[in-house]
Amino acid sequence: MTLALQLALLLGLLAVCSTGPGVFLLRRFRWSPIEKLVGGVALSLIVLYLAAWTIYLLVPQGAAVAASAIVSLACAALAFLAGRDFAAMLRSVRSRRTIWLAERLKGLSDAEVRRVEAAIEPLEKLLP
Repeated sequence: MTLALQLALLLGLLAVCSTGPGVFLLRRFRWSPIEKLVGGVALSLIVLYLAAWTIYLLVPQGAAVAASAIVSLACAALAFLAGRDFAAMLRSVRSRRTIWLAERLKGLSDAEVRRVEAAIEPLEKLLP
């Protein structure tokens, strides 16, 4: 397997494992889509940490790779089961705006980010 393919699979696995379990567990909460997405990522990372810690403590060294693969498959299954919820999140206008803004903020310098943050408070006064 080429390095580029391995990298692509790893990035896909990272996306699935860092969102799937949490979004699945939070999908019935009456939260806005962006809250479910952010909460899902946080909960997924906690679940992954606990799974890795459990593997480290309880699984013999030779079986750790197999146990990690099982955790990855479980994350993928939970992400698949939460597919409709992911679609609803992406359809949400607010979620798309937040993702768009986060992408744009990455390209700004530290000074520019500070100026944007300083402008938030006066802009909030314009909102109802």
